[in-house]
Amino acid sequence: MISVIFCTHEKNFTRLYQVFRRKTNFKPCKRTKPFTSIKESVMKVLSIDIGGTKVATAIIDNNLQITKRLQFKSRNDHTPEIFEQFFTDILSNYDSNEYDAITIGTAGIINKGIYTCLTKTSIGQLDGLPFIDLFKRISGNKPVIALNDAQAATYAEYCTAQLANMCFVTVSTGVGGGFILNDDILIGEDGRAGHIGHMLIKTPSPVAQIWGNYAKVEDLASGRAIAAATKDWERPLTTAEVFNGQAEGDPRCDAIVKAAAEAITQMIANIVISYDIQEFFLGGSVAYHTNFIDQVQEMLNSMPEQYHAKLHRAAHGQDSVLVGAAQYYFNRGLKGYNS
Repeated sequence: MISVIFCTHEKNFTRLYQVFRRKTNFKPCKRTKPFTSIKESVMKVLSIDIGGTKVATAIIDNNLQITKRLQFKSRNDHTPEIFEQFFTDILSNYDSNEYDAITIGTAGIINKGIYTCLTKTSIGQLDGLPFIDLFKRISGNKPVIALNDAQAATYAEYCTAQLANMCFVTVSTGVGGGFILNDDILIGEDGRAGHIGHMLIKTPSPVAQIWGNYAKVEDLASGRAIAAATKDWERPLTTAEVFNGQAEGDPRCDAIVKAAAEAITQMIANIVISYDIQEFFLGGSVAYHTNFIDQVQEMLNSMPEQYHAKLHRAAHGQDSVLVGAAQYYFNRGLKGYNS
């Protein structure tokens, strides 16, 4: 057996490792946990996932051990005052000595500590909210970092997959994503990078008759959109019921799911040809429904070869945002984005 030891600064390790693997036939030992920074002592964060359906919180240490995970129903009627009280109440479930910092993945955009939401009904009317300062204040001035929720999930998948170039796609209440390019997460000038669900596509699908010939991917493929496509039926269905209907051979349900899969396929094909990314990780409640990823992969494979990519089921499931936000802090500290 030959042992190989890399001596390099932490931020250069992943890039060096990728080059080494490409130029050799090296097969690494299987990891028992995701890559994370090596710390001399245990650090803990209170990680928060703020989504359109739920808010999840947990204590996560730098060995990625998750404890005291709690979950709350989201509100979509937030004003700044309601939002502050809501999270003051949530933080009261934790003692301040249980964590060293707060890490957040949230729906919407955090730019220079200020919140902006592209989907106004997501978590309330909070545009312009001094997001970072608010969480510092209600936590007793703990260090705080915040990312878009899909960017946080992207970072979690990256730390596990260790691919220099990859894309994470979440298909859930909404559609979002994030990019890893040359071993770094793409944030963008204003923090908007990865809002791929707002990509416009033209579709001939029957679902498009509801929203017009041009639609955002999110308006065709999100869980909210799939259920909304049945709103004029005698009995409107939930997203899960639409997928069950497809499995049982209902042609109307089949058309809705295929329209959603086609929208995701077009979106991925556009990303492949734009960024030369060939590895995609799909997560979210819609993506996890039986055969959805397989349907997208089949549609993608039917396109010209230059649009092909390999699709994977995301590794971290419902905790991807919590874990990714925590890992971002452990690996980058307060030099991270939005701190």
